[in-house]
Amino acid sequence: MSESNTESDSRNLDGLDLKELLAAGITSPDQTSDSIEFPELEGFEVIRLLGRGGMGAVFLARQLSLQRLVALKILSFPKGGSDPMLDRLEREAQAMARVSDPNTVSVFDFIRLPAGGAAIVMEYVEGTTLREKMSSPMQWEDAVKVALQVARSLESAHRAGVIHRDIKPENILVGRDGESKVTDFGLAFPVEQNVQRLTVTGTSLGTLGYMAQEQLEGGVVDERADVYSLGVVLYEMITGKKPFGNFDSPAAINPNVPQLLSDLTMEALLPEKEARLPDAKTMRNRLELTLVDFAELSEKKKNTVRSPLIFWTAATVLLLLLSYVFFSVVPNSNGQIQRLEQPVEISGSWDVNEGIYSSGSDICLLGLKSSAVESGSFDIEIEFTRRSGRHSVSVFFPHENGFGGIELSAWARNLGGLQVLDGVTLEQSPSAFVLDLQNGRRYSLLVRVRGDMVETYVDGKSYEVSHIGERQFRVSDPWGWQLGSGQADCDFVIGSYQSPTTFHSVQVKKAR
Repeated sequence: MSESNTESDSRNLDGLDLKELLAAGITSPDQTSDSIEFPELEGFEVIRLLGRGGMGAVFLARQLSLQRLVALKILSFPKGGSDPMLDRLEREAQAMARVSDPNTVSVFDFIRLPAGGAAIVMEYVEGTTLREKMSSPMQWEDAVKVALQVARSLESAHRAGVIHRDIKPENILVGRDGESKVTDFGLAFPVEQNVQRLTVTGTSLGTLGYMAQEQLEGGVVDERADVYSLGVVLYEMITGKKPFGNFDSPAAINPNVPQLLSDLTMEALLPEKEARLPDAKTMRNRLELTLVDFAELSEKKKNTVRSPLIFWTAATVLLLLLSYVFFSVVPNSNGQIQRLEQPVEISGSWDVNEGIYSSGSDICLLGLKSSAVESGSFDIEIEFTRRSGRHSVSVFFPHENGFGGIELSAWARNLGGLQVLDGVTLEQSPSAFVLDLQNGRRYSLLVRVRGDMVETYVDGKSYEVSHIGERQFRVSDPWGWQLGSGQADCDFVIGSYQSPTTFHSVQVKKAR
């Protein structure tokens, strides 16, 4: 290593000892001594040892003030441990506390211990590591779901200015609910506020076999190093092997792996970072499209194995039904069936296939009419599949107090609920809920509109009941469409916000 790189190492590490950090991985409890001393920390009841490593140990503890279980990481340093070391670790903890993501282990607090060292209070995940869960190889669909969750965690961390630098199966926790969470940002480098790019120069900290070339060489490291490491983990999950030297593509090793997935894995593993997948967001989008493509391909295969007689009989029935499905059927005041009028494309790009509407990647709005809404009490039910993206799927509807809307997955934060009442947005609403829409999965959204309340159901489960009273809806500009502008003569609107979505059906029914 050059002299200039050595000086850069010293500036970036602020007194941290490389060997100690590399030895800081946490081992399982059965690899430790039974005689380890439990720490005493005011406000915490230590329950048991979870694991230990070169710089300390992790304990399961109860935070007494909130009566919640937490993971307590106790970092102990040799006698030479200095304040700069603690300062650095505290900055890392502060950086991670800024990351709020359901697939990231949360950091709650950083406590300097009177006897030296520190304690990091973290979210406790009941489960195990991905390493212990991995079969050889995993089902590729299961591997993609894990990789998607890790990519979301990295996307949030990078947005907050943090590079993980040590993505590997041991640092991915799998909870009892099957959700994956990224942990141990102990090697993470927070980016100073005056630095535009996520870059760190001059150190090769990480785990051999999972580090990108630029990280191994102590070069400039940015978010693409984390993309590479996730590529290694994905390759290992779907092939049962780690990529090393000149390695074959996943599809060449495991014929069950779709070509799309094999290709994106290889793009994540390109040694030249300029040619590699550019960021975690791109990798997440590509993974989502892999699932969608596989679902569509499976459906086509299912259709091709049917006999011609069954196929054409079913197709005839399907075509008759589809003429009613999207334009829907609604009982009028006489209890008879009537069709909705032709939908009007207000904005964005739409594809129509046998009565099913699919939105593009823009802000897509589709207006519809129904005499059911004239009563003021009605139900709107849509079935949809968001194919990619992380933004809203919505229904806008008329009400005697204005024009309201129900959004799911708003602002890429998984927020859902009613807006806007008396100027209160979904971000400010106390009744807003969190629902993580999974791309490629079919959902039903039921909005029950009544004179005094609006109820929201997803897949039959009640998520929100809002009492309207005298409050006024303030949705005057739903995603750029001006109400009353003459763009469309419609009673209600469905749409997707920069998230391609297939709307399988729409039903509007007058309330009984």
